[in-house]
Amino acid sequence: LRSLDHRPVAVEDTWLDGRFDGALTPERVSESLYRSYRDLLGLQIARAEDRLSAGALPGWAAARLGLPEGTMMGLARRRAFDADGRIAEVSTTWFDPARAAYVARIP
Repeated sequence: LRSLDHRPVAVEDTWLDGRFDGALTPERVSESLYRSYRDLLGLQIARAEDRLSAGALPGWAAARLGLPEGTMMGLARRRAFDADGRIAEVSTTWFDPARAAYVARIP
């Protein structure tokens, strides 16, 4: 869940490459996911590719944003690469464009 001014604006579904399996827990992750990757895993994200479109808000995320399931949202699909050019992370972010703009900064 991502928030601005304590107001939920986006939900993310993030997957790491299997070489990092079990290395992160919610208790250990800071507000900066990529800083957590660096500090806890020794993983530096070198670059990322985002593809933006629109998509329906999934049921598991609807209550978190206070919106009905199926609401059309901004949709960002990311592939993030480590320093060796290997895919380290894939993620999908559903964001409410009425509440926030999508901004990506790497790193």
